[in-house]
Amino acid sequence: MAKPKAKPKAKAKPKAKVKAKAKAKEPTEEEKMNRYRLVILASQRARQLHAGVQARLDPKGHKPTEVAVEEVKEGLVEWQEKDANDQPEKKAKKKK
Repeated sequence: MAKPKAKPKAKAKPKAKVKAKAKAKEPTEEEKMNRYRLVILASQRARQLHAGVQARLDPKGHKPTEVAVEEVKEGLVEWQEKDANDQPEKKAKKKK
């Protein structure tokens, strides 16, 4: 009987050149503030939702924090930026 011929080995594919990843650009000051604002607004809104306030989106069984984040991202939560000068003055303690 004739021996079956061995299949020639497949040639190795040349390795793809790996491009160096571009460095992630540093977020701008505005982007940093937007992330900070998102966290603050969402946490305040989540507290409201947990206290029983009606959600502006369909909660679909999600946790109040998830609903709050989505509401903030959708622009459904109103907010107003405070000036540093608008803070109430601290009252001095009376001495007896």
